[in-house]
Amino acid sequence: SIYNPDKKSSSGLIREYSDTTIWDNYTFYHNGKLPLNKNVLIKTIENFPGELYNKTEEERLYNNLFSLRQFKYVNILFQENKGYEDSVKGYLTGKIYLTMQVKQNYSIDIEGTNTSGNLGIAGNLNYQHRNLFGGAQIFDFKLRGATERQVSISGGNSSIYNMNEIGGEAKLSFPGFIFPVDEHKLKLYSMPFTYFSMAYNYQDRQNYTRTIVNATFGYQWKSTSNINHYFNLLDLNAVRIFRFDSTFFNSIQDLYIKYSYTNHIVSATNYSFIYNDQDLKKKPGYNYLRVNLEAAGNTLWLYNRISGQQSFNLDGTEATSENPGYYKIFDTRFAQYLKGDVE
Repeated sequence: SIYNPDKKSSSGLIREYSDTTIWDNYTFYHNGKLPLNKNVLIKTIENFPGELYNKTEEERLYNNLFSLRQFKYVNILFQENKGYEDSVKGYLTGKIYLTMQVKQNYSIDIEGTNTSGNLGIAGNLNYQHRNLFGGAQIFDFKLRGATERQVSISGGNSSIYNMNEIGGEAKLSFPGFIFPVDEHKLKLYSMPFTYFSMAYNYQDRQNYTRTIVNATFGYQWKSTSNINHYFNLLDLNAVRIFRFDSTFFNSIQDLYIKYSYTNHIVSATNYSFIYNDQDLKKKPGYNYLRVNLEAAGNTLWLYNRISGQQSFNLDGTEATSENPGYYKIFDTRFAQYLKGDVE
């Protein structure tokens, strides 16, 4: 039941609704249009009609509903149905009372920067829609801009350069897995989420101008109250350099970071496992474990190798069979690696 907390009955919950929707053995009471897709609400329910009552399933129902980030309050009431009572078993009628959150919100942040005496200003515009298409889809959008005045001194002469940066990020997440999996059978702690994100960043610095594009598609879920999982099927990063100062480039030739300042693509699949039993209400100490696994470029490398694509040396010339070099996609070098780390 979607109810208005400002209009309460003697029991504290409103009993009058203008509309009723019956779907798949469930009855929805609401005023006006049902604000959430009924199938999304049914997906959160762990106590199915006709089954034996289970306290653990009720707790998962609470977790599922709160994880949707759509409700201010969630109240679940089970009452004995006197009409079906006998000496062996009884029947419970379950009612869920939900108070909707505000759909949209935004914030603006302004900050001043001071880097070794170089002053600057930055700003963020953040926007969120909690129920974009009526199915608990959460849309987040962030726009950021920054500029900083930098003074450099070389050979007794000073020069002034304004460093500018602008970027944006959009993310859409929705409850459940996108592939056909019954979330109830997985017995997860709360509702899993599927998410897509896109980000663009333009940087104009004294030594270079570059753009960074990122696209991500993956899943997030909690198997227990202490364990989180993040699985990105696709984590794509593309860096493009448009201007480069040769003096700066020569200064980092022998450093690993030089690859961050060359045109390249990273197409990766990664998984993160996080265990955290921190509970400030119960104990000051806690245990934390994070494990990351990532693979990048191996499928692209195998495709190029099998299809006989041309490979290149580090100086850009065509490689030979004795020294296969590296491959390109969209005329840009791509990274290939396997990586793991533990904290």
